[in-house]
Amino acid sequence: MRKKSLAFLLALTMLVTLLGAQLTAFAADTGVISVQFNNGSSPTSSSSIYARFKVTNTSGSPINLADLKLRYYFTQDENKQMTFWCDHAGYLSGNNYMDVTSKVSGTFNEVSPAVTNADHYLEVALSSDAGSLPAGGSIEIQTRFARNDWSNFDQSNDWSYTSAGSYMDWQKIAAFVGGTLVYGSTPNGDDNPTQDPKISPTSISAKQGQFSDAVIALTPNGNTFNGITELQSNQYVKGTNQVTILASYLNTLPANSTKTLTFDFGVGSKNPKLTINVGESGNTNGLKVSVGTAVGAPGDTVTVPVTFADVAKVNNVGTCNFYLGYDASLLDVVSVDAGPIVKNAAVNFSSSASNGTISFLFLDNTITDELITSDGVFANITFKIKSTATQGTTPITFKDGGAFGDGTMSKIASVIKTSGSVVISPDPTNALKVTVGTAEGNVGETVTVPVTFADVAKVNNVGTCNFYLAYDASLLDVVSVDAGPIVKNAAVNFSSSASNGTISFLFLDNTITDELITSDGVFANITFKLKNVSTKTTTPITFKDGGAFGDGTMSKITTVIKTNGSVTIIPGDPEPTEDLNVAVGTAEGNVGETVTVPVTFANVAKVNNVGTCNFYLAYDASLLDVVSVDAGPIVKNAAVNFSSSASNGTISFLFLDNTITDELITSDGVFANITFKLKNVSTKTTTPISFKDGGAFGDGNMAKIATVVKTNGSVTIIPGDPEPTEDLNVAVGTAEGNVGDTVTVPVTFANVAKVNNVGTCNFYLTYDASLLDVVSVDAGPIVKNAAVNFSSSASNETISFLFLDNTITDELITSDGVFANITFKLKSVSTKTTTPISFKDGGAFGDGTMAKIATVVKTNGSVTIIPGDPEPTEDLNVAVGTAEGNVGDTVTVPVTFANVAKVNNIGTCNFYLTYDASLLDVVSVAAGPIVKNAAVNFSSSASNGTISFLFLDNTITDELITSDGVFANITFKLKSVSTKTTTPISFKDGGAFGDGTMAKIATVVKTNGSVTIDVGEPVVTGLGVKIASVTGKTGDTITVPVTLSNVATVGNVGTCNFYITYDPTLLQAVSATAGDIVINAPVNFSSSINATNGTISILFLDNTITDQPIASDGVITNLTFKVLGSSSTTTPIAFKAGGAFGNGNMAKISDITFTNGSAKLN
Repeated sequence: MRKKSLAFLLALTMLVTLLGAQLTAFAADTGVISVQFNNGSSPTSSSSIYARFKVTNTSGSPINLADLKLRYYFTQDENKQMTFWCDHAGYLSGNNYMDVTSKVSGTFNEVSPAVTNADHYLEVALSSDAGSLPAGGSIEIQTRFARNDWSNFDQSNDWSYTSAGSYMDWQKIAAFVGGTLVYGSTPNGDDNPTQDPKISPTSISAKQGQFSDAVIALTPNGNTFNGITELQSNQYVKGTNQVTILASYLNTLPANSTKTLTFDFGVGSKNPKLTINVGESGNTNGLKVSVGTAVGAPGDTVTVPVTFADVAKVNNVGTCNFYLGYDASLLDVVSVDAGPIVKNAAVNFSSSASNGTISFLFLDNTITDELITSDGVFANITFKIKSTATQGTTPITFKDGGAFGDGTMSKIASVIKTSGSVVISPDPTNALKVTVGTAEGNVGETVTVPVTFADVAKVNNVGTCNFYLAYDASLLDVVSVDAGPIVKNAAVNFSSSASNGTISFLFLDNTITDELITSDGVFANITFKLKNVSTKTTTPITFKDGGAFGDGTMSKITTVIKTNGSVTIIPGDPEPTEDLNVAVGTAEGNVGETVTVPVTFANVAKVNNVGTCNFYLAYDASLLDVVSVDAGPIVKNAAVNFSSSASNGTISFLFLDNTITDELITSDGVFANITFKLKNVSTKTTTPISFKDGGAFGDGNMAKIATVVKTNGSVTIIPGDPEPTEDLNVAVGTAEGNVGDTVTVPVTFANVAKVNNVGTCNFYLTYDASLLDVVSVDAGPIVKNAAVNFSSSASNETISFLFLDNTITDELITSDGVFANITFKLKSVSTKTTTPISFKDGGAFGDGTMAKIATVVKTNGSVTIIPGDPEPTEDLNVAVGTAEGNVGDTVTVPVTFANVAKVNNIGTCNFYLTYDASLLDVVSVAAGPIVKNAAVNFSSSASNGTISFLFLDNTITDELITSDGVFANITFKLKSVSTKTTTPISFKDGGAFGDGTMAKIATVVKTNGSVTIDVGEPVVTGLGVKIASVTGKTGDTITVPVTLSNVATVGNVGTCNFYITYDPTLLQAVSATAGDIVINAPVNFSSSINATNGTISILFLDNTITDQPIASDGVITNLTFKVLGSSSTTTPIAFKAGGAFGNGNMAKISDITFTNGSAKLN
């Protein structure tokens, strides 16, 4: 009771204070308004400028607060970004206290020309929905601003500054109502500076769908631009005295229409207007490339999609490269990922972001089989909004350059580009949050995805809304869309429809006031039925452009934060059925051989025989030639009833019992045999033979068989030695040099004319980064217009090359010669060393018509490094030696001094060495024989990977170091490693050396040392399972293979499950994919990642029980991680207890040797 009384008294005191202040101000002033100022007695040197105003209406009638402008004049001192805050604003309207804090804005403007004590001013304004200040009423507005780096202002030279701990009359604040100065003064004596605002141009025109971003110049004439009344903040971008209306909005306007936009400067009928004239429909046959929009607060991560539309109309997309610009002072690019319309993205798609530009490259490296053939999301850009970003809309715009090629690699003439944006909302808690949920289920199930509203009360309820969601209709069927519990009287107020991959929602409180949405919760529930997938698939449910939300007064809700959702479809194991089973078999052979792949039918009798069928299989024509397709033994009278053809990577099959009854297929067995000739590959390759859409099966009565279970097959090609051909020859050259030299290694092309020129290529070279630094990679003379057509990057011991004639025809490579020059700097070696420069798997070459060049003969190169003798010097040489041993051994590393006499002896020194404490333990550090009276003159300590050394001849003259030799011996114990590892012992910065007179030795040549830790491979008598060890830097994506050895010795592997652990604070597991020894991976292999616990589980099962075991040594799975953090460490990737392995007969394998791996970071 006492607390309630105290709270009541406090509130009463505040109310009386406010009323008393109003009466005093009213009695004291007879003008339109009076203004008092307070800055909390802020000192002249302060990181923030406080400007607190109390404005009293003394006019005798209400004043529209949107017409009020307050100016505080100051000197900027330093040209740095600033941020404005309103901490509180409010006034009494009748008996109600109106909190209008969120309605206050502040803008920084130049005083032109600058005058003494003022070159800028802060203008404080209120939005059009702030209400009216009643006659005699007062509003208090508490504001402040600061530089983004929080450095101090010097307020002693600011026109409007005075130290005021409480509100006082202050004439150096300028107040305007309706553009007229009504209180205070300005530093330049211009007491009525405000004129009507203007815009230029006042009208724009274009055909429908062909608008570009429209830049509108603003002339405020002292007024403050508040926004465009009819638009959302993500439909235009504010700049300095200009506004850019985005094409993404303009191109939504209907043909043959006129739209008027009002530019709100707070001057009512004097606000200028822009007329938009939309003509007839423009060209609709071009490719449409659009950048989406996203909304977030400082510190948030948001995703902006890049979409393609009308892909089919331009004959698909075979290649493209283009560039987007973004403001790197506001946004950090976290990732750029290929969207679902990109096939085989790991090979065909690449992107990079730097200095405010994102580049995109897509090239169907098969030239024909992996084109973009459907509309949808091409890429998703994930941005992090910087914590220092201020409110506004920042554009994501197309930059000049790049081109798009169709499915035949011909240039697409018309590409319509629409820019996007990121809307930065400084206070997302005051926005309506609309979120699409997630769901997961098996194929055939129905799942429900909720759409929820949050912070409804904060936006003054929801009176109306309409919006749209997109979904993939090839994966999801919409069963129903139902209103959620927060919707009142849904039968009247709510409607929805779903068609062609879009769901539309409409809510309107038809009473206008009584059935508003007033609480958070589920707005709608979408029920989907899940369609068939072959692997676990997550498909997005995303917001589309368009629509709006209105509050309880039907005013537009300015900021709506939309969060996309998704549905995950699990294929699951098909239930046993009595359906017809049609399976494509597998085969394996060497390059140049012919192999036969059977197509078999099972459960024929259970479906009442087969009277007819037609179906299609797809194969990779770059790897396989179809020699023949022959009917199998279950086909009767094949010459009449069976036919097949093969063309362009597709095999078609047709069977029809022409007697209608007497020559049905009545038994299980081989329906057809496909004979393939195997083309050239450089590594062992498994290529799928898969069912395509289309076709049907009829039973013995010619009735359609409802369900046919189809199983894809494959062919494995084992490489051989290529026969001599007139193929394209790509060769890496050789070079030789001394340590420290730079050398150039050419990459040359030969037989270019014989393969009909080169129109595109991408390939990869590996090098040893411990021996070579890549200085530069430059295009050679056979590359035309290299600045546009050629690019290369070097990272993680890989150099990537990309060439694409962006004209598609005019800048081909047409002659033999140097394609690229790689410049290396040679690192230190102790003996003459030749290190290879080798081709990596991946990439492809296209000829002058962009057709794939079938055979490319690649020749590796090398660099030879000569250690050379160091030039003789008269400097002190301090060298750390080397040592080698096995895990668990102790080894001694000497630190030696040379040229001691030449530098006049050594009287003192201190220095520091670093070592990797995860690999080495320091056992002892002992003085060497050149140190006299070591017990007194020498000391050392080792801690946290650093060893410090101190020597001082305490006699000053009698115990100097006077001879060359060992200064100290460091004894290390070698810790565990999974592979042979050399770890450096390196000098750290700091320390000094003094000669026999204690004068500083000017030059000391320091040579680092190392310790090599060797661990022999464990003797593997049974099955060997090994995790590799790799290196990576922060932000890198690293791949860790897990290999099996001695597979044949244990009778193959028919099943296994095992678990791998990693440190999730250092590594983010991205994926665990099947390796090349796994046959039919979509069926036989699965994995799961627990990112919280840092565990990956692997499961393999030959679902045929006999036909698809792991039968050879190699990679069973590739683990992909992203490196987190910045610490320099080696983190283990290790096997966890549990799991088992079974051989080809499913008998448990008991003799298994597990070898853990690691990742050395930074």
